[in-house]
Amino acid sequence: MNEDHKFYFQLFSIRDVDVLQIWKQLATKKKIKTKDVKKFLDVIMLNQEDLCKREIIRGFFEEMLRQNLFECKVYSFGSTTSGLSLYDSDIDFHVRLYLPNGKIRRLNKQESKAPLMEMRKIFRSKLNHYFSTLFIDASCPIIKLNSNRNRINRKMFTCDLNVTNPFGIYNSIFLSFLCEFCPKFQMVAVLLRLWAKCNDLICFSSMNSYTFTMLVLFFFQNEKILLPFEQLGINFSDYFFETDPDTFKQLIRDKCKALVCETELSIFDLLRRFFVFYAKFDYYQFVISTRLGRPIRKNEFIDIIVDGGYDFTMNNTLCVEDPFELERNISKNIKFIKIIQFVQQCEELRKKDNNYFRDGQNFFKFITKKRFNEYRTPALINPCLCCIKSVLESNNENFFYNFMVYYGENIIQKFREFHLNEKNFSNADIKGQVIEMNEHFESFKEFLLQNLLKQFEKPIYITDLTIETTKRIKKNNASKSRRMAKNLNPILPGPSNRLSSQSNEIPMELDNDQSEILNDNKKKQVQNFDQNIPGPSNRLPIEDDEIHMEFDDDQPNTERFRTSLVLMQCGENFGYFSLLGSPYNTSRLVTFIQKKICSCRPQQRQRKRFEDNNSKQKMKNKKQPLPSSEKNKQTNKQMI
Repeated sequence: MNEDHKFYFQLFSIRDVDVLQIWKQLATKKKIKTKDVKKFLDVIMLNQEDLCKREIIRGFFEEMLRQNLFECKVYSFGSTTSGLSLYDSDIDFHVRLYLPNGKIRRLNKQESKAPLMEMRKIFRSKLNHYFSTLFIDASCPIIKLNSNRNRINRKMFTCDLNVTNPFGIYNSIFLSFLCEFCPKFQMVAVLLRLWAKCNDLICFSSMNSYTFTMLVLFFFQNEKILLPFEQLGINFSDYFFETDPDTFKQLIRDKCKALVCETELSIFDLLRRFFVFYAKFDYYQFVISTRLGRPIRKNEFIDIIVDGGYDFTMNNTLCVEDPFELERNISKNIKFIKIIQFVQQCEELRKKDNNYFRDGQNFFKFITKKRFNEYRTPALINPCLCCIKSVLESNNENFFYNFMVYYGENIIQKFREFHLNEKNFSNADIKGQVIEMNEHFESFKEFLLQNLLKQFEKPIYITDLTIETTKRIKKNNASKSRRMAKNLNPILPGPSNRLSSQSNEIPMELDNDQSEILNDNKKKQVQNFDQNIPGPSNRLPIEDDEIHMEFDDDQPNTERFRTSLVLMQCGENFGYFSLLGSPYNTSRLVTFIQKKICSCRPQQRQRKRFEDNNSKQKMKNKKQPLPSSEKNKQTNKQMI
């Protein structure tokens, strides 16, 4: 092993920590204290040696880029800087590029691709043995360095680099001061992030670590331990491209200290109160604003957006405003099913007594037990944002009840139309009709009023449906037999050229035209085909001029299935409608019903299509060459 290999191996390798064994030691204690938890968190969180190693990596990357003609400075951000990082957390870097005159070079998404691809080449040439370097074209494009575990049998750091998003630098500095002045916030945030990752609540299709940290921070504001961010009296966006991070630290340090209030609550009390708070929270009605330190009704938040002059993507359920980038909804990509799982687990844990988390065995289960497989949901009818806005405008006191009534009546009304008017619904290759509809109520409002809180966490059966579906059958069966035959070239190897040895083979004879092709050294044989044998050797390439799909509606293949429309309430102010029954049929039915009851989704798709077309047109205009007269004007200006 040469010197360079030893250096890289020691620099990028992660220390070995048996986390499970650490938590098992806590499980042996009947009653644990805050100092016991802090002792074990100190082992799995970053120590001084880890921080020094990450700082060396930052300087190493910066020097490597400068040697390759990049005038830049590299800053670390994320959990490494905020004080919420574990020993094996990823490292996030922002590469700040500079112009020849020393000013900061601001890049948008499209402009960032060229320098990122150049950086990718540099890292590949220097660190190819240790990392696989990927370019990820996301909303914020990044270069991701993943460790090559097949070459090095040891876990190494994963690094992400971007050139467009400096906001994380200043956000991380702010969070690091909160962790410094409020140690209970740091401990509770790390424990809850461990719990969320274990239960698949922090993942690709759910929240990221930053969003979940904002939920913890908002809870501390609700407990009056942290004050609203607006009391800082500064606008973070004014400093993103103008102020050096070291200067920014001196500017806000004392102001962050003023946001922290003393509390006598222990971390175990705070854990339980966190789950009580989010089990009762009304996700349909409110936006979470850590900037103001209070929830805001979504219709009022829309008015604030219009007056503020910035665009905010509103969600149908969880909405979290970024306190630093006010136009950003940091929860917009979370799937609805993940919100359901989060509320269900909060509802389960809020029922525990005050001493539940103090018991070592219970605390061990809380940190390590994976519960997300227990919360499997049937076909969901996602709530629509236009329905939420309609109920919000009515300004009724009991919003959750009125919203469930409004949304449920819309769903039931669509089923009634298809049942009473004997209309057919169609989706993809299936047509259907509601044959029978058995409602469990006389008045839907009174029915929900009586059952909404009584059957908590149990399905409330609203109506039973019998649906007859019609599968469309292909008209020309002769074309099916033609598609079963596959030409074989004896020169080419592969499984698709191996003749079947089954007994039900029907040899096919060649006609005169095919015999002429054989004489021209383009010999082809027809492969025998058995319908009972699956696999690639029985699949046929379909030519463009081959027989088109035709369906025979005179010979329908009908089948009936039963499904039930139910309401599930998994939180005090949170519930959803779903269909129970065959997953294959109910999923198609849900897709059809959602399109019928929702009026805003087609508008959103049309708006997105319009924005995409505009962006493409702008890119084309940029690529178009200038006329000769314009070129001469530009050259004259440069000469002057």
